[in-house]
Amino acid sequence: MIVVGFDVAVHHTHYAITDNKGSVISWGKLYNHQQISALKYEFNINKAYIEEVPFVNNHQTMRKLCEAVGVLKGFLLVNDIPFATIPVSSWKKLAIGSGGATKQEVEKLITLITIMPPDLEQDVYDAAGVALAGYATERLADAVKAVQ
Repeated sequence: MIVVGFDVAVHHTHYAITDNKGSVISWGKLYNHQQISALKYEFNINKAYIEEVPFVNNHQTMRKLCEAVGVLKGFLLVNDIPFATIPVSSWKKLAIGSGGATKQEVEKLITLITIMPPDLEQDVYDAAGVALAGYATERLADAVKAVQ
């Protein structure tokens, strides 16, 4: 199961991709919608997980974040990539072990458990956490199906 995780911000979107063993193998920033298609075919992506938009008091920022997630979902649909959203506290709990982990804790733990270097933009570590949590969720769903 190849999973891509997305962390959407107002002006950019970061991604991270896990392989069939749950290791983060690629990461970066999305620059255009054609890149999603290229990633799908390069890595044979099975599922995408998107960090849910957390509540933001600034309504303009909230609107921009929701629009960005909507555009991303549209690109995933066009490229026939199934997707799900995952709350911040849920992916942090699954990937890091603490639903309330700080940005610094996320970066530190992601660099410890992956091959990612410690000098990347913060949002790429979040995308990696989303991808790892998505991979764990998919593996658990597969295990449940196997038992039934």
